[in-house]
Amino acid sequence: MSGPAQVPQAIWRGDDTPPLVWGFGAIGASEIPAGAEFRLEITWRVLGPGPAFAGLAADGSITATSPDGGLAVDQPSGTVTWSYTVDQSAGIPLGAVARYALRCLAGGHTQVWVYGPLKVRGAA
Repeated sequence: MSGPAQVPQAIWRGDDTPPLVWGFGAIGASEIPAGAEFRLEITWRVLGPGPAFAGLAADGSITATSPDGGLAVDQPSGTVTWSYTVDQSAGIPLGAVARYALRCLAGGHTQVWVYGPLKVRGAA
């Protein structure tokens, strides 16, 4: 991997599907090293009052990890999947105020592979 890619993502507030999927390589040509683990970090800041921020703490974060913390790694197909919960998607403010970074942990190293804004859509 030469450097991290910026890839915007979007989910619907209060939903738990569809999962977010990142692809690295192709089937039979995966860029994911055997035995690699991944960590997804999502952070946001609440910038003001209003319905988008109702019931939310001032700032927030979500961390998901593989193999058993919410991220699934399919090395042969080159995909990493986050199957978020209803509570997780409902806890992120509406709009493009959240950011994420997906890191690969392999061979004793940690590296950001993809990052970007996470837009949460839905009614206030």
